[in-house]
Amino acid sequence: MVGAVVAKRLRFPAWQMTGPMLFSAAVHVGGITAARPPYEILAVAQVIIGAGAGARFAGIGWNQLARPMMLSAITTVGLVALAYVFALVMGAATGLDFRGILLAYAPGGFAEMNLIALSLGIEVAFVAIHHTARIFLVVLLATWLSQVFWKHPRTPSPQEAD
Repeated sequence: MVGAVVAKRLRFPAWQMTGPMLFSAAVHVGGITAARPPYEILAVAQVIIGAGAGARFAGIGWNQLARPMMLSAITTVGLVALAYVFALVMGAATGLDFRGILLAYAPGGFAEMNLIALSLGIEVAFVAIHHTARIFLVVLLATWLSQVFWKHPRTPSPQEAD
């Protein structure tokens, strides 16, 4: 709650998410707490979030989903390929574990990628920090880019108006 209130007053983008995340990071890094939510609460929260996301597709037919699913698959394969190349280069340059770098930069959910890292014996903190940074970068860039592109809407030319 403290993080959300402070972030709202400081006018952070997506203050409901970024404030609590930054506050939690500060108290954990500062050694003030090592508390973690129970696994059962996390599992229930993921089920609720997944059910809510899935419910939004109610009434949508396969023909409406085919194109977005194909585009998503193409995008995911492309992003995984880029992450793979980047992991090869960074692994060779730094000597860090290729698998950890790949998980850190591959597209995927925060919790899921960390669970994969944990199950494979890969440094979870490395993967978690990179995914957290990615989330913040996306939130901040999305906010900034939306202001750049939609702050001054483009007026169509007379030829386009016809």
